[in-house]
Amino acid sequence: MCDLGRTPRRELPESIWEELPTLLPTLQTLTMLGGEPLANPSTMRFLREFDVSKYPDVAIDFVTNGALLTESVLARLDRCTLGDVTMSLNAGTAEVYARVQRGIAMERVLENLDALIAFRGRHHRWFGITLSFVVQPAASHTLIEFGEIAHARNVRIRLMALNPENHEGLDFYLEPDVVTRVLEDVDRFEAWARAVRPDWL
Repeated sequence: MCDLGRTPRRELPESIWEELPTLLPTLQTLTMLGGEPLANPSTMRFLREFDVSKYPDVAIDFVTNGALLTESVLARLDRCTLGDVTMSLNAGTAEVYARVQRGIAMERVLENLDALIAFRGRHHRWFGITLSFVVQPAASHTLIEFGEIAHARNVRIRLMALNPENHEGLDFYLEPDVVTRVLEDVDRFEAWARAVRPDWL
């Protein structure tokens, strides 16, 4: 599902970390995404060393799978001003999560989500938290459970269409029966959200 999931690994040039501080005085938002940004030691160093007193108007957004967003990592981001942290969950049950995500149990990711929410409560500035779901046949039937996870924690959601480019075997758009089933799952979720969280619509 990630744009870098099956493509060759591409590294940012190290020079970007020298250039970035020169841009910060004029930025409002800096978004870090692609692959897992928190797995990059340079990204983590940048976030740890970010100083809100030098750049009070910049908010850092990032998209993460949540695997590395532990309490100990969050403790090192105390001076970083966050705008929105989007956590890609992509499933509503542990069983389905194990099929569509790799490398960490859903229970651990939800523990990290709860740690992030607690961190926001004591952080120097409020920031958004969004749970993301890439809609696909392997997981769309768990959309309501996904919604219940987000609703219980009062966080925003983002539903995304699956981008099949460079993802051989995941493209279901040419199979009318599968598309119909996925759309039925989305319709059920919409009806549930209309009753429970109409602000998400």
